[in-house]
Amino acid sequence: MHRFDERVPIKTGDIVVRRSHNCDTYFVVRKIRGEIVELSGYHKRLCADAPISDLIIVSADKIKKLKKKLKS
Repeated sequence: MHRFDERVPIKTGDIVVRRSHNCDTYFVVRKIRGEIVELSGYHKRLCADAPISDLIIVSADKIKKLKKKLKS
């Protein structure tokens, strides 16, 4: 499960997942325009936008595991 700390602001370059999509796809934050965030797929060719309130920052540990999985 992904944990979210509301005190940590989302910024460009963060890797996030979307609550409304059951945290099933990893995205990179490309641009923040007020409350809307432009996203691109981390390991899939995909573009999306989402309300900032829908996003959860992925922990460094989860990112490390994902990178290891993608290499194998």
